[in-house]
Amino acid sequence: MGECIFRAAMESPPPSTAPRTRSPTPVPALFRVAIAPLRAFFQLQTSSGILLALCAVLAMAWANSPWAASYEGLFDARLSFGVASTHATFTVRQLINDGLMTLFFFLVGMEVKRELSAGELSSPARAVLPLIAALGGMVAFGDQPAVLNEAKLGIVVGSLLSALVGYVLLRFVAKPAVAV
Repeated sequence: MGECIFRAAMESPPPSTAPRTRSPTPVPALFRVAIAPLRAFFQLQTSSGILLALCAVLAMAWANSPWAASYEGLFDARLSFGVASTHATFTVRQLINDGLMTLFFFLVGMEVKRELSAGELSSPARAVLPLIAALGGMVAFGDQPAVLNEAKLGIVVGSLLSALVGYVLLRFVAKPAVAV
């Protein structure tokens, strides 16, 4: 009897050593129809700009609505981050101003560097118009708070962007007069 079981086991094909893969779960047709416009929107190059503009409009509407106190309360909410006995406490406003804006300007600087070194602005002739537009934007928006508030508030905004443009000009556009 043991011999029959052994012989049957020997005659059966060896188990497959290939890893088992699950077949993908079928997506319901209604879900595919509902998600198609979102998928098409996020494949656009302008989708991030559209979302940014929409969020800015919603934030301005919220800040100027009867619910403005909740908007201010959101930015004044305290956050705490810590490991073991070390803790950092800050507000959402400080997180945005000191953390996310730093990351934003770092990414802008990296993108400007890439465009000027290997992108569409790598030749000085193609970089002149965007450079003039950037300088005009800094002058217009950097001086606007100073004019409206009769204070020197535009210096902060202008100094950050002018430092970036100055670095880019010196590093990528300007040619040294004397080779070192």
